[in-house]
Amino acid sequence: MIETEVEVNKDLEKALQILEHSKIATELAYAEVIIYNKKNLERKLQNESRQYNRQQGRAKRREEEIYEQSNLYKLQIMKVYPDDTWDYATYINNPDKTIFLAYSDAGCVGQIVLKRDWNRYAFIEDICVAKSERGQGIGTC
Repeated sequence: MIETEVEVNKDLEKALQILEHSKIATELAYAEVIIYNKKNLERKLQNESRQYNRQQGRAKRREEEIYEQSNLYKLQIMKVYPDDTWDYATYINNPDKTIFLAYSDAGCVGQIVLKRDWNRYAFIEDICVAKSERGQGIGTC
């Protein structure tokens, strides 16, 4: 009986060792899973951060584009006629085109050119007011 008790004790010790090894192995496996999940979460956070930064960059660039486009509308556009040689004689007694000139003390400060279109309606071909006289109602109805 003592031999069997010794064998049982040895078997118990062996089982305890196996249990302890399996417990350590399980703990190691859990630790590996935790480390793996932690690395995946870190990668996911980095990717989300990069994606957010890219979106912010795109939004900022779009905002800058819109700002630049809005500034284009603020620019004052001025017509320049480098070789402007109107033949005013063609407008005299011509039922298909006419020109009206605006005068002030400074001389001629504006003009509007009207032409008859194919549908017999008139259209404004050109309108011009001297830069120094703008904002004073010349050329308005």
